[in-house]
Amino acid sequence: MPNPPQPSAFIDFPPQNEKFRAEVSFLLFHYFLAFLLWYAAGMNNDTSLKCGLYEEIINQKLKEEIQQLHSSAIDVRQLDKAEAPKILSRYVSQRLEQRLRILSENSDTDVLDQVALANQMVEQIDGTEESSNSIAIPGEELLAISDPSRSVIRPSSSLADISLFTGGPLEP
Repeated sequence: MPNPPQPSAFIDFPPQNEKFRAEVSFLLFHYFLAFLLWYAAGMNNDTSLKCGLYEEIINQKLKEEIQQLHSSAIDVRQLDKAEAPKILSRYVSQRLEQRLRILSENSDTDVLDQVALANQMVEQIDGTEESSNSIAIPGEELLAISDPSRSVIRPSSSLADISLFTGGPLEP
């Protein structure tokens, strides 16, 4: 009784085609090796940048990541004088929020530490140590001023944040 065919990781060629089998194996190995090298070149492990559209300030870290890319399809533009205040303030706002979140997550800090950091930023921007724009201690937010004879109904969503009202049952 003949032996059943044995599974093979390679294409099973008849024994008379050993030379052809060796050539195909050689080519497959080199194509696989070329693919790995191509893939590794495109997968720059030093950066998390992916192909896509961006609108992001190029800080020093991002500049270094861009320089490590081996692609000529990188599109950048100079900041427009009219748009720069909006773009730069958004960037600084994001960085400040990140830092304040780190402070808030630290068990050794409280709101006063966050207010102090914010005040340092305000003083730096205003160019004076005692700025009238500094946040008053202990750090409060004005919610309403109302006539004592009339009540003010505050919505459950923030007035400062953007909300999309779709009329869903779980919305304010």
